[in-house]
Amino acid sequence: MKDATIISNEKKLSVLYRVEPGCLGPDGMNYIKDFCEYACDKFMNHHDSYVSYEFTPRFDKSLAEMEYSINQKRLNTEKAGQYMSLFAQTLTSFEDDIEEQITSLIDTFFKR
Repeated sequence: MKDATIISNEKKLSVLYRVEPGCLGPDGMNYIKDFCEYACDKFMNHHDSYVSYEFTPRFDKSLAEMEYSINQKRLNTEKAGQYMSLFAQTLTSFEDDIEEQITSLIDTFFKR
């Protein structure tokens, strides 16, 4: 499949990304909710033909940083990787891209 293929929302990979307040600096607790909303807006068109994103604060470190699902059914990393392979991507490269984007967004968030 190509990136340009349009997939129904029920079949898109949903990525729940939990952002730790500490990544926003010592006052991160003051900014984390606004940053998560900002990240959702900025990621709206990122791989949007086959992925949807949700960003939320990570207050509980026992929860995974990233969680994957399709149509509200949770996927393990192996299944998420198989899904990404349909688009000629590895899960590792996908996660690395998200991490890079988040780092960049943190910089732009504070420069607004």
